[in-house]
Amino acid sequence: MPQGTSGPLARSLEDLALLQSAINGPHPRQLSALRPQMSYPASYADIRGMKIAFGLNQGWAVLEPDVRRNTEQALKLLESQGAILEEVALAWDFEHIRAALQKALLSTGMGEILQQIKDKGGSEDDLTSYGRHFMKALDVDAGPRQLGEAQRYADELFKQYDALFDNGFQAFVCPTVTTTRVPADFDFTASKLLVDGKEVDPFAGWVLTPQFNLIYTIPVVNVPTGLADNRVPTGMQVAARSFDDLTAFRVASAYAAAAPRLFTGDLMPDFRNSA
Repeated sequence: MPQGTSGPLARSLEDLALLQSAINGPHPRQLSALRPQMSYPASYADIRGMKIAFGLNQGWAVLEPDVRRNTEQALKLLESQGAILEEVALAWDFEHIRAALQKALLSTGMGEILQQIKDKGGSEDDLTSYGRHFMKALDVDAGPRQLGEAQRYADELFKQYDALFDNGFQAFVCPTVTTTRVPADFDFTASKLLVDGKEVDPFAGWVLTPQFNLIYTIPVVNVPTGLADNRVPTGMQVAARSFDDLTAFRVASAYAAAAPRLFTGDLMPDFRNSA
């Protein structure tokens, strides 16, 4: 854990489905590719009557008001398409999530590379600031025991998440990040970060994605929900049950059909025909 996956980016849901259809499926040189290859349609059934759970802050996060506003507007658009929205209280704990994320990261090839550098007497001065952070964390958060702890917590997250579907929900939505006010030169090892005036953990206290990195069989489609007050786009994660990619695309498609186009006019230059 975690498994590596490729996530395409596109300007439209149709393009996203086309690219995802092209890159998924079995390959003899890819260990974790699944069979059979899945085809992602360009159009989907409507979501009328679909029961969708939402958690604005996943039970732990602080949100900027404009992120909350844009997410709530996105939820209303899903309701306008006939979905039944219900807020759910998740028992996800940030401290456990943060610890599991770091232990999981250090159990991958990244941890192995850092250990090799350390074993060969490499200087921390040659690493980036976050490289030095993870190098120091090797002694505490890397190893079979730590990997087991991360896997057990990921399993707990999965069981809590999957219980939503046992209660009749077909999808889950939440914001992608809690704030768009992250400086371009932000360094989580040295910088503080405020969200709605409150200091949060600079490593993972402003993103709502690590849970889905830990329970990596959950398909997630990110959709834009508008612009924050500083003109930076905000997003919403549309997640479905494990391996149920097409339901996540179905909800995202319904949202895309109702939402105003974000990247219009001069907001997104068109480079496709540039020399």
